[in-house]
Amino acid sequence: MSDFQVVVNTMPVRYSFCSKQIKFLRGTNMWPVPSLSTSRFFEFVAPIDVKNAAPQDMDFLFDAVSIIIRVSNSRRFPFVCRQRETYYQTRYVKFTIADNMEKKIRCIAVGQMCEWFVNHWSKRISLITYNYEPIVAVLQNWRITNYHGKNVLHSEFGFSKLYINPKSKEIDIPNYLHGYMIEDDEDDIMMEVVEKN
Repeated sequence: MSDFQVVVNTMPVRYSFCSKQIKFLRGTNMWPVPSLSTSRFFEFVAPIDVKNAAPQDMDFLFDAVSIIIRVSNSRRFPFVCRQRETYYQTRYVKFTIADNMEKKIRCIAVGQMCEWFVNHWSKRISLITYNYEPIVAVLQNWRITNYHGKNVLHSEFGFSKLYINPKSKEIDIPNYLHGYMIEDDEDDIMMEVVEKN
């Protein structure tokens, strides 16, 4: 990139912690450069951080990784279309993810993200080999938003990504699932001990 200005970020909606932004000028030029890193630079948020998010936390995008435990039917936000608008972006699906400590985060995927999630989720659970094993969701660039009085992770149009059981060098999914299953097995053993007593 050449011929641009670096200015103070005054945008009300922010996508990073950086206090500066690049301002394009009439003569700004850009050209592709191969990536120097294969990292996706995840910034995972804990369920407690979503629940107790401060107002300034809602200005930034976060990532999360957990097991999908609940999925609602897709719905539509109440919305009246103006001329040349569509109802497509009003579709949403709510789902809940939980870590191995049973701490939950509610999530809302809207528009294209809703469509993507519903398609991939329904394909995954309708496989003949699916046997109710845990499914890991990795959310990238989601915003903390207040929805009906509770903080949720909300997809951000054009920025959010969602991966279901991804194959990634940065996240050891088999190890994550193993930790989740061990916690679940310990709960089952405790229930058996209580029943025997």
